[in-house]
Amino acid sequence: MDLAEQVLGGDIELDLQRAECEERAEAPLALQAPVAHELRLVLAAVYCADRLERMGDLAARTSPADSVDE
Repeated sequence: MDLAEQVLGGDIELDLQRAECEERAEAPLALQAPVAHELRLVLAAVYCADRLERMGDLAARTSPADSVDE
């Protein structure tokens, strides 16, 4: 597997991991009343997952394999 394929595969994995992070963050927010510290922790995790997923999207967009598929 060449590097471009690894980048595209990693982007798919990041998308799935971000969705899982958001799903796992919804439970404490919906079922509990988190205090400020807990709320900041949950929101920071979701924010970080979103930023990582965005980096994966940008890496996939600049990957040479992206232009091969079109």
